[in-house]
Amino acid sequence: MDNDPNINKILIVDDDKSVIESVRGILDKNGYVTTIARNGKNALAKAKAHEFQLILLDIVLPDIDGYEVCRQLKLHGTTQNIPVIFFTGFKDENPISKSFDAGGVDYLSKPIIETELLARIAIHIKLSKLLYVLDADKKIAVSDAELKSSFLANMSHDIRTPLNGILGSINLLYETELTEEQGELVNVVSASGDSLLTIVNDILDFAKMDAGKLEVETVAFNIRDEIDEIIHSFYHVAERKNLNFFAEIDEDIPAVFVGDCSKIKQVIYNLVSNGLKYTAAGQVVIKVTDFKKSSDIGFGVTFKVIDTGVGISKEVVENLFKGFSLADASVSKQFNGGIGIAISKKIVKLLGGGIGVQSELNKGSAFWFTSSFYFPEKCDLEKKEQEMKKEVKKNIEILVAEDFLINQKVVKYTFKKLGYKVDIVKNGELAVQAFKDKYYDIIFMDIQMPVMDGHTATKNIREHEKNIRREKNIYIVAMTASTMKEEIKKCYDSGM
Repeated sequence: MDNDPNINKILIVDDDKSVIESVRGILDKNGYVTTIARNGKNALAKAKAHEFQLILLDIVLPDIDGYEVCRQLKLHGTTQNIPVIFFTGFKDENPISKSFDAGGVDYLSKPIIETELLARIAIHIKLSKLLYVLDADKKIAVSDAELKSSFLANMSHDIRTPLNGILGSINLLYETELTEEQGELVNVVSASGDSLLTIVNDILDFAKMDAGKLEVETVAFNIRDEIDEIIHSFYHVAERKNLNFFAEIDEDIPAVFVGDCSKIKQVIYNLVSNGLKYTAAGQVVIKVTDFKKSSDIGFGVTFKVIDTGVGISKEVVENLFKGFSLADASVSKQFNGGIGIAISKKIVKLLGGGIGVQSELNKGSAFWFTSSFYFPEKCDLEKKEQEMKKEVKKNIEILVAEDFLINQKVVKYTFKKLGYKVDIVKNGELAVQAFKDKYYDIIFMDIQMPVMDGHTATKNIREHEKNIRREKNIYIVAMTASTMKEEIKKCYDSGM
């Protein structure tokens, strides 16, 4: 009976017998279940032993006053959320103010008026139950968000890990002697792999946005180098279709931007992928122009992808950016299931820009989006790159901790092609032991490994460095398929 949610239980705290009988009589006949306490200590004990929906508390009690009783109730986990209504025979304003300061939710003056008592009790019990439901819903929502975050981290790792092996192997194949037919097949696999990676990125980012996990990054990057990389990625696709594929970047555009490079490239990838896919003859052009005059701290840029493809009808254009609520199902099928365009719109909005398209059926399309960037503060990217190149040594000792066999092979052949020697171990425990047995200049550390993960291995290595008083800590670089910000922070926190 004590746990029945349909029964409203009220604790009456007062040392005046006549007041107790009067209040209890009113409440009993109106369906409330009452319990009596005649002093403060007894009230605290009963409040902790039972579940009350409300407490009626007199201020003047024989042992400790009502204010102190209320303060102690608010300090205890099981009683802190019980609403407390004070009542007293005092007529001045000071007890009212002190009642609220102590944690009370309401105040009644003696003698108690029945209608006022019942009205205030009903309001506060209803409000208390509503707050309880809202708090429970909030806990469920937080739990769901944490579950989504964990799921996204695992999905990111499980999908990107084999993709890395595929794309890495393809890049290494390009360096070998291939027949014309083999080269063509490698081009097809490469294009398909890049397309799959773009779709995976889109799906994961869409899910991140839904979970509120996608955030804007700010890094310095050279826009011309990044556009060149995009051209290189799609070069074989354009060549196979005999299309002209190139970029035009205004001379006024600064060499180095500060902004979210990966998201900008992701949107351009999506637009270029669609442009090449639906252009049978002619060209696809990436244009980068200044749309807003530079200020002391930044400037605005317009990115365009212009093609001479099939074009889009006016009716379809109106629904194109509506994501998964497309009126014409054929549009969803045409534009990567709708997700590529939908995620592009969400990314651009996240970056504070705009996106749109100008198109005419059978005459081509011009997709565009805008974004703002900052000038780097005291950062000369090109100079730093040159300095880093000068510091590179071929005789450095490299250790790689990676459990995925395909990625082990990709890493091994990649370093071999670059002229480096590398040792490979398959878990964190072996990485720690290898570090103790041999001097290394740098460690590339996978995160999710059997026996011992990368975070634990890194912490153990850092602890060993302290014990042996190593003059300079080794560089430990995280190798992870996860893109979650929390995971990246965890890598830094563990000592990478």
